[in-house]
Amino acid sequence: MFCYGCGLSDTQKADLETVASLYKEIGPENELGKTDLITHHIDTGNASPIKQRQYPLSPAMREHLNKEIDEMLRLGIIQPSKSPWCSPLWLVKKSNGKFRICFDGRKLNSVTVSDAYPMPLIDSIITKIRDARYLSSIDLKQAFFQIPLDKESQPKTAFAIQGRGLFEFCRMPFGLSCSPQTMCRLMDKVIGPSLEPYVFYYLDDIIICTPDFETHLIVLRKVFERLQHAKLTVNYEKCHFCRPSLKFLGFIVDQEGLRTDPDKVSAIVDYPTPKTTTQIKRLIGLVGYYRRFLKNFSALSSPITDLLRGRKKGQPITWTPELK
Repeated sequence: MFCYGCGLSDTQKADLETVASLYKEIGPENELGKTDLITHHIDTGNASPIKQRQYPLSPAMREHLNKEIDEMLRLGIIQPSKSPWCSPLWLVKKSNGKFRICFDGRKLNSVTVSDAYPMPLIDSIITKIRDARYLSSIDLKQAFFQIPLDKESQPKTAFAIQGRGLFEFCRMPFGLSCSPQTMCRLMDKVIGPSLEPYVFYYLDDIIICTPDFETHLIVLRKVFERLQHAKLTVNYEKCHFCRPSLKFLGFIVDQEGLRTDPDKVSAIVDYPTPKTTTQIKRLIGLVGYYRRFLKNFSALSSPITDLLRGRKKGQPITWTPELK
């Protein structure tokens, strides 16, 4: 059930299994949690309902979509609807060849009142991580779908499926403009800063870092207890326990501190030559994420950022060899 780090003794593995057995409600037997600590509200003010057509789908996509609709109905994620609102769904192909359903909430988001709830600062999180000899990561199962939508908001998430009718979300879908803030609110309620410097989180990504195994068990129990109280469930197949290093927020965390993630670095190295201001901004964002490892980053990147001055979004640019 668990993905252990190498070097753990049989006794230590048994201790981890014992901790998990004390909190069965968060485990694999419970398919999808539903917290009662918070609900998501979509505030559209006095905006009129927006109705959009569904995007055309290939036969393979339609087959996958219908299977997913059946599963989401079974889990209580969606329900039949009579809403005047209608947003499209679209499918993204994953690395394993399957498709991921995405709610296209762009039009809905354009009339949604913004949420000023503060998001976690990644730099603030990673600078606090230390003494990381034992590392665990907790994966919440379809985290956004564990947060219910309030009754008023559900009709605003309606979508149409050809040949099957109209449906709406009962749980918070990914793709809403304020859903990250609601996720952050929930995690602040569930975890908060009280478990620092051992537990950190960014939205639904949770990491536990301790200097010894005994402390790790104690902290793990506290995290499991809070998740169970919040009626949240985890996906043990995607969790990692007591490992010497872990990927977290684009970094490799280990006892020595932080390192760049080779996969992220490869994405930067292989980034195609920018041809527009939008592509330049994207490249600067990718490289700038690792600026702590780049001495004089501002000076090094200034010839590139200079290209953006006085230019509009998406405007073509000329990339010269000196900029590489």
